[in-house]
Amino acid sequence: MSELARTFHPYLTGAEAIKLAAQTFDKDVAMIEPGGYLRRLAVIHANPEKTVYANELKARYPLLLLEDRHTLTNVLRTQQSWMDSKVSETRLAAEARDPDHLRLLRALGFKSEIVVQLRGRGRLLGTITLVFGESGRRYKPTDLALAEELARRAALAVDNALLYREAQTQRERLQVTLRSIADGVIATDVSGQITFLNDVAAALTGWTEAEAIGQDIATVFPMVDAATREAVESPFAHVVREAAITDVHQDHLLVTRDGREIPIEHSGAPIRGVDEETEGVVIVFRDVSERSRIERERDELLRREQIARAQAEQANALKLTFLAMISHELRTPLASIKGFTSTLLATDVEWTTDQQREFLAITEDEVDKLTDLVDQLLDVSRLHAGTLRISPEPQPFERIFRTASAQLQTLTAEHHLTTDIAADLPFVLADSQRIAQVIVNLVDNSVKYSPRGTTITVAARANSNHVQIDVHDEGEGIPPADRPHVFETFRQVDKKVRQKGAGLGLAICKGLIEAHGGEIWIAPETSAGTTISFTLPLFVTQPRALTS
Repeated sequence: MSELARTFHPYLTGAEAIKLAAQTFDKDVAMIEPGGYLRRLAVIHANPEKTVYANELKARYPLLLLEDRHTLTNVLRTQQSWMDSKVSETRLAAEARDPDHLRLLRALGFKSEIVVQLRGRGRLLGTITLVFGESGRRYKPTDLALAEELARRAALAVDNALLYREAQTQRERLQVTLRSIADGVIATDVSGQITFLNDVAAALTGWTEAEAIGQDIATVFPMVDAATREAVESPFAHVVREAAITDVHQDHLLVTRDGREIPIEHSGAPIRGVDEETEGVVIVFRDVSERSRIERERDELLRREQIARAQAEQANALKLTFLAMISHELRTPLASIKGFTSTLLATDVEWTTDQQREFLAITEDEVDKLTDLVDQLLDVSRLHAGTLRISPEPQPFERIFRTASAQLQTLTAEHHLTTDIAADLPFVLADSQRIAQVIVNLVDNSVKYSPRGTTITVAARANSNHVQIDVHDEGEGIPPADRPHVFETFRQVDKKVRQKGAGLGLAICKGLIEAHGGEIWIAPETSAGTTISFTLPLFVTQPRALTS
C-alpha cells in the first residue's frame, strides 16, 4: 500500500485507485470535519526531514473552512480545481498567519502545487494537494487532469468506505439496542437460520447465542397453543409467506430447551434489503407469565364474585321465602289460640265443661307449637351468632335416649318406632338435653316424610373413637338434587307431606352435632327410605366444655 493509501486507511481498505498517485509527489490530504474544519489526515513529503515541518504545520495551524483564505479552503468554496505552477514568496506571505507560519511554509520548499476536490455522491469530502518541492519540477495542465481523475477515484473509495463505516456503526448501534431492550429478540436469514439472539431471548429459550447461531428457528423457538398444547406455526413462516408484520399473539407457550412452557407474547417482522426483498425475519417476544398469573387471579376473583353474588341473591330469596313461611307458621297457632279464646269468652253461648276442656287442650297444643317454633328460631339465631351453649358430660347413650323417649312415643303414634341400640356402649361426651333434641328432630322429620304405619328405626353402635347413631325411615327418600342442601338454614325439601314445619330442624341438628365435635350426614341410599346418621365423641379422660 502506498503512503497516500495509508493516509486514507481510516476511511477505506484496499483503495487501489490511490495507487495512481505518483510516488514522487509530496501530498497533503485534508477532510472536512464537523464544525467547519479541514482536518489534515497526513502531510507526506519526499524528504523525511521536511515531513517534520509538515506535521508541525498540521498541528499548529488547523484550517477553518468558512474563514480561512488558504488555497484549500478557496478550492472548496469555489468548487474549482487550482494549480499554481510556480509558488511565489508573495503568495506564501499572503497565506501565512504569523512569522512562524511563514517560516514553516518556506521550510517545506513548495515549488509547484495542485489542489483538487474530493467529492462523493454530490457532497464535498475534502481535498488532495499534490506539490513538487525537492525535484524542482513544475505542474502542467495535463497533471491537473490526472490529479482530478485521481481525486474522483479516491473520493469514490473514500465515500464507499464512509458508507461502510456508517453501516457498521448503525449495525453496532442496532445490536447494542437489541441487546439492551427488555424483550427477547431473534433474527434469522431468509432460510430460517438464526443470525442473532439477544440475552433476554437466550434466558427464555435456554439457548446461548453461540449455540443458537446457525440453528433453525423451529429448533430454538418452538411454540404450542396454550389451550390445546398442539404445535403452532412459527412467526418466521408467517412473515416469509406474507412478507408482512404478524399480529401480536398472546395465547402461545414457548417450549424451552429443558421442556418448560412459558406464556409469551410475540410478533415477527421482515428484514428487507435495498431492493425491498425479504432477507430475513426478526422475532420479538416477551415472558407474560406474571401477567397471565394476574389475569388468572382476576378471572378467579370474578368467578368467585359471580358465585358469591348468585349465592347472596339465592340466600336473599330463601330468606324472603323463610320469612313468609315463618309468618304463616306463627299466624296459624296464634289464630287458633285467638279463635278458641274468643269462643270461650263469648257471653251469648254456654259451653259445657267437656267442651271447655277440649278448647283449652287445643289451645295448649297450639301454644306448645308456638313455643317450639320460637325455641327453634332462638336456637338458629344462637347458632349463627356462635352463642349457643352446650354442657357436655360423660354419660351412657341409653340415658340420652330415655330423655327423648316420651316425645318419640308421641311423635310416632301413627308409625312403628323400633330401636337397635348395641349393648354395653361406651360413655359419650354429650349434653343430654341437646342430643335428645337432635334425636327428636330427626324422628319428627322421618314422621313428616314417611307414610302412616311404616317403621322408623333408631340404631346406635360404637366405633373406634365415637358412637354412631342412625335414624332410618321408609319414606320416599330425598331427591339427589336436594341432598346437599337439607342441612341449610333456609332450605326445605319441597315435598307433598301432611304437615310442614319451618324447615329449621335439620339445620339445628347440624349445629348441635358439630358443637359436640361430631358429624352429621345423609347415608347413601341402599334401600327404600332415608337414613340420617350422626356421631358423638367417646368419653376418654376428662369432659371438655364445648361451645359453638
